[in-house]
Amino acid sequence: MKFLKKEARELRDEIITLVNNQVHEYELKHLKDKQLIVNVEVHENWFDLNKNIKRKDILNKEKFLIDSVFKGLDLDDRQIFDCRFIKRQSNNEEDYKSIITIREYISELQT
Repeated sequence: MKFLKKEARELRDEIITLVNNQVHEYELKHLKDKQLIVNVEVHENWFDLNKNIKRKDILNKEKFLIDSVFKGLDLDDRQIFDCRFIKRQSNNEEDYKSIITIREYISELQT
């Protein structure tokens, strides 16, 4: 069982709302029960003032984003067969964002 702080629950609900407003049901029908490739780009400032890499727990962020988006899409993250997480440098806080793309994974076993 997961326990999220109030702020995390609110952010998850905001992500779900964004997903529901941006993705139409007909775009998802072909992804149900398919193997998926997920690419996640997180645009943030990854360096401190001394140009050292900041200590950020990026894997927890990845899991939170995937769980929130997949809940909004009514998909199951067990469908993920390939997942890539990419950090993109952004120095301006107004430009911080996450971009998640999901597409069908075609393996040699399927062809």
